[in-house]
Amino acid sequence: MMVTFSRLPAVAGAAAGTAGEFARSILTVLTPGLAVVMLMMILLVALLFAALMLTVSSYAKSFKESQTYMTPFVLVAAVAGYMVMFAAPDALPGWYFVVPFVNVAALMKELLYGIMNAWHAALVIGSLAVYTAGAVALSAAAFGRESLVVRG
Repeated sequence: MMVTFSRLPAVAGAAAGTAGEFARSILTVLTPGLAVVMLMMILLVALLFAALMLTVSSYAKSFKESQTYMTPFVLVAAVAGYMVMFAAPDALPGWYFVVPFVNVAALMKELLYGIMNAWHAALVIGSLAVYTAGAVALSAAAFGRESLVVRG
């Protein structure tokens, strides 16, 4: 595994300075390849969240009840971020990269530290694609039931 912390002091030092310095230091770490991986990951996780939330909220009888059903999704996403927060980016366990929502936080941490591990990126993108396809299929099946869509 390749670890590159060479630009990290510049990023950390710029964080204490102005916002412009911080933005310039992030741009030195963020390459076009990393930006593409981040964009793919963000799009897949947004689709996954949307499909899961749509499926679960479709069973609610009111907007208020639907909002109550959404609370666990927010909590799961927060816990996923906390799991990765204090771990060193070069010492993340392999299973972090296949667990939904934890995988996004883990890969994002690696990428922002300048670590580009193609295997980790492939695991995250691949697992997110599988989870997203399953969630979209589940959502489509839920809306395929007339009793769920048309309520009296």
